[in-house]
Amino acid sequence: MNNKQVLISGLIASFVSSVAAGSWNAGDTIALLIGIAMFFVLLLAFLGWYSRRQ
Repeated sequence: MNNKQVLISGLIASFVSSVAAGSWNAGDTIALLIGIAMFFVLLLAFLGWYSRRQ
């Protein structure tokens, strides 16, 4: 799987799970944005570790 596909599928999964929760408020929105940022940072860290390993 391509790195771009992994990122896009992770973002879609985070949006779908949050939309299924129902009503939105400011806390949900902030938590979603922090979760997306953490996912992106962890993905880049993993890709950097994996590229140095080979």
